[in-house]
Amino acid sequence: MDWFLLKHDSHAGAQTCLKALNKILKEEPAMHEKQFIQGGFEWVDLNHRDECVIVYKRKAEKPEDDLLIILNMMPDVHHDWVIEVHDKEYTQELFNSDLKEYDCTGDVFNKDIRTECVDKESKKYKITINLPPLAGLILK
Repeated sequence: MDWFLLKHDSHAGAQTCLKALNKILKEEPAMHEKQFIQGGFEWVDLNHRDECVIVYKRKAEKPEDDLLIILNMMPDVHHDWVIEVHDKEYTQELFNSDLKEYDCTGDVFNKDIRTECVDKESKKYKITINLPPLAGLILK
């Protein structure tokens, strides 16, 4: 890396973003425990191809350590986006690539993740979140 480029906000923001992602990779079991086996990954939602939103899980040895990854690959903001998941509630936004500290807008974030149990027997939950444009979220 050409270190002199860090004087530009966009380059310094990218460096800060990569530091945050590296910290998650190191500290979150779902990112490394089952990294090279099929059981470490699960598609959650591929039904929004028109909106270019993809949702998947990174799975750990303990289900409570699983992470939900949401990628919005369009420049559109989606407020009150609904995702249905099984087996676990996700209540915390662990990472949002749209933060101001990453030299992004910081306009769309999830202070509170709205989670509702749809079916107790099958442990099905409805999560309502806000998706920033051209961004990735990690929920825990």
